[in-house]
Amino acid sequence: MIHLLINFFIVIILSSFTSDVNAQFRLTYIAKNSFILQNYKTDNPIYDLGNHFSYSPELVIGLQGADIAIFSFGIQYHFMGGKNSSNQKLGANYLLFPLSTTFIWKISDTRWNAYLDAGLQYGYQLASQTGENKGFSYEFHSHYWGLHLSPGLEYTLNSKFRFIFQGYYTLQINDASKNFFIGKFHNYGIKLGIRYLKEKSI
Repeated sequence: MIHLLINFFIVIILSSFTSDVNAQFRLTYIAKNSFILQNYKTDNPIYDLGNHFSYSPELVIGLQGADIAIFSFGIQYHFMGGKNSSNQKLGANYLLFPLSTTFIWKISDTRWNAYLDAGLQYGYQLASQTGENKGFSYEFHSHYWGLHLSPGLEYTLNSKFRFIFQGYYTLQINDASKNFFIGKFHNYGIKLGIRYLKEKSI
């Protein structure tokens, strides 16, 4: 009898916890298009590459809690590199996996929200374009680690869809190059996207 009562209370507690979690969190899906200026900097400017523009698509899935924060995981295809003195493109194509926390602030009496992504990125190299610049050979690491920050605005179209307009900055935290010089990628740009928020709880 005591075991039955204990099991009954466990079921009640778990049901209460599950319903509370369901009420607090909703799934959200995000598709973004990033237009980025690649800036490759080293400890000695003689090794720097010229700036290069690139395009990067991104898909994200996350949990939005209490309409103020989103915890999300994404996948992004991203070229990182620059141009040598002969205008040849050097760099590497990475599959990035950004882990983000997003903060949302409602702008009173409008359809607009302030929107800020911040987090960590890991990237795995899919291909690279090696070459020379001013007599130095360039090779790039097969792994990328970086920090990203994207402030912006979100426009509420209806209960399900929101448009996103963001600035974009990432800083590499490991060395980009496999050579003797130390180099890192700095990326600046804009993100345009759409976010779908499930109306029902998870």
